[in-house]
Amino acid sequence: MLYGLVSDTIVQRGRAEYALMLVTVGDMLGYPISSYYRLRLLPYWTHRLNPWKRYFLKERDLVERLG
Repeated sequence: MLYGLVSDTIVQRGRAEYALMLVTVGDMLGYPISSYYRLRLLPYWTHRLNPWKRYFLKERDLVERLG
């Protein structure tokens, strides 16, 4: 019971962080969002940019989201 709660919380945290990264550095993927203050977060995310790009650019099927 507790393991499921913790693992779901970790997944939700990762999705929230990826959504925040999309808002701040989404122009790398073609989303025209610009702000000067987003550059202040970039040093903290440089090591996570490649996995983030793979996550958003990965081709997904509707059946994958159901499982």
